[in-house]
Amino acid sequence: MIELLQDVDCLIAGCGPVGLASAIGLRLSGHTVALAGAAPAGAEPPLDPRTFALFQPSLRFLGHLDVTLPTDATAPLRTIRLLDDTGYLIRAPEVVFESRDVGLPEFGLNVPHTALVHALLHRLSTLTPPQTIVHSSISTLDRSPGHVAAGLDSDRVLHGRLVVGADGRQSACRALGGFRTRRWSYPQAAVVASIQHSRPHTFVSTELHRPAGPLTTVPLPGQASSIVWVERPPEAARLGQLDDRAFIVELSGHLHGLLGRIEGIGARRVFPLEGLVAEPAAQGRVALAGEALHAFPPIGAQGLNLGFRDVASLLDAISDAGRRGARDPGAPDTLDAYSRDRKPDVDASALLVDTLDRSLYSGLLPLQLLRGAGLHLANASPSFRRALMKRGMSLSERLPRLMREPGTGR
Repeated sequence: MIELLQDVDCLIAGCGPVGLASAIGLRLSGHTVALAGAAPAGAEPPLDPRTFALFQPSLRFLGHLDVTLPTDATAPLRTIRLLDDTGYLIRAPEVVFESRDVGLPEFGLNVPHTALVHALLHRLSTLTPPQTIVHSSISTLDRSPGHVAAGLDSDRVLHGRLVVGADGRQSACRALGGFRTRRWSYPQAAVVASIQHSRPHTFVSTELHRPAGPLTTVPLPGQASSIVWVERPPEAARLGQLDDRAFIVELSGHLHGLLGRIEGIGARRVFPLEGLVAEPAAQGRVALAGEALHAFPPIGAQGLNLGFRDVASLLDAISDAGRRGARDPGAPDTLDAYSRDRKPDVDASALLVDTLDRSLYSGLLPLQLLRGAGLHLANASPSFRRALMKRGMSLSERLPRLMREPGTGR
């Protein structure tokens, strides 16, 4: 085994997709790195049933990192369909978003969590010198003007100049770093699973808007899809405990034959839903990324796409500082630039997801009117529909360099 570096440029807390991508990007930028965290979910049993709809900017980012996704595990997303299944008095029309309408062959790829983690781990293992991960979490942070000492719960101490907190919603780095945090709860939980079905999905992702929250199907290879079924927490818990046959019967009733007959189901997990935004994105030699910085309900596939934008933005800020001759990745000016860049994107995403989600479960007439008016306009106006697609994929704003299309400023 390669000996873990005790003194590095960058310490990364968290071994999920955001932490692994941070390690790869920083290592490719010439920085020494060490990772600390639990074993990556999906890298070891039990397998994580979640999938991620990665939009084109995120795929470009992975391409720049030379991360290869297995083609036999991913499926393209070419159409996104929104269907009103609320039963409310004010009904919204069906809205269909086509990737070709924004000049793309596909919006992106649906990638299983396990496949993504394995691809990132493989890329990390190819870097020179080889990287190692210590399966121990950060428990203390001792910061001085030019240095951070991170104590691990295994009694080791790692030293560096920057800590990247990619350690999830219950982030120790966020707490130890003294970040202001807005946190709110939703009366919802999500049931996540994969299913096999008799009717082809034709690479269409469907979001059924229901009073308790959305029920979303996302294509997987072959005649299979991943599902994210949002319900009130007691109902989600009940669904999670059903045997496969009973679960399939209930799911079939809610899908209204959308995918034909459901012929099989994989492992299920139930996740409580909450909202979270930390401010600023970085301070005191600690930069937050992914769900340590923001967490939202699973609407519009914002979660990991936003997390990868965090990483790409941090790499931009460090690279820009390096071009000015500053070699310290945790310098205050560098982290201030990162925080300024992330704030408008995170705030806009939080507002969008929160408004859409509350418009479903709250039952308040003003929110129903707002949601219905927006979807009517999207259905009637191709230009407004395109604008929504570009905002959802962050194509309407200036992207970090590693996410831009070659030859463009976006």
